[in-house]
Amino acid sequence: MKYVVFILKSLLNSLMSARVYLLLKRSRFSNSNNWNIFFSIKKVVLIGPAEEYNTELEEALKECDIIVLVNKGYRVPLFDKFNSFGKKMVLFHCLDENEIGGCGGLNKQELLAKGITDIFYPLNEKKLAHNVLAFLKKHKTDFNLYWIGRTEYKILKNGIFGFVPNTGFAALFGIHHNGCEWVYVHGLTFHRTAYLPEYGNDGEDLKRNIEFIERARNHNPDMDWKFFLKLHGKGRIRTSPLLTKVMALPYKQLFYTRKHSA
Repeated sequence: MKYVVFILKSLLNSLMSARVYLLLKRSRFSNSNNWNIFFSIKKVVLIGPAEEYNTELEEALKECDIIVLVNKGYRVPLFDKFNSFGKKMVLFHCLDENEIGGCGGLNKQELLAKGITDIFYPLNEKKLAHNVLAFLKKHKTDFNLYWIGRTEYKILKNGIFGFVPNTGFAALFGIHHNGCEWVYVHGLTFHRTAYLPEYGNDGEDLKRNIEFIERARNHNPDMDWKFFLKLHGKGRIRTSPLLTKVMALPYKQLFYTRKHSA
């Protein structure tokens, strides 16, 4: 009986994935996995949820070509400050609109009012295809959706030993992989520091955040962190004061350290 249930679930997931790809082929999103038109030879600032605005970020914003926000980043009070630099802004989002445990809602009116029409989906997981389908059904042609290619995503997945990457790191990988001139990383610390309060309370308590991630067993920010360090060694990645400080610390495993998590 368990085997039959497993087979049925597998078939359902395959049909869901096939339906999503069919919709993509029939939509304006069909050729949208060519990210280098945005990031190749571009100066990029990637803003995550774990660092206050500072002079280093301000200087990078003055110099960059494009600003990348992640998940709830378009909703923070500092958005107007980011927007004041007059640079192209895009949003990377996991398309799971759950406020707790997901990436937060996508408010069409707010996004369009703020001039954000390009949304990047940096995952390519069959088991998450329902999130893509929900986005397409809900927003139709409101936004341009750019989905990471399967080959590119496979490189990322192999680099973190099969885990699903966090949105921020998947964004960084995609930007770097597609030939940016440089990417300045601000507020992305791989869960090694807490989130700012304005990004929601799901990341402010580090201990609770680690426990939540371990229960889901999809992500492993330790693997993201190790792969990030390899990418950093290849150049073209500039780091904020906080991330630079975190990188100088001795490595410590934070996730899946307890016996029941092994």
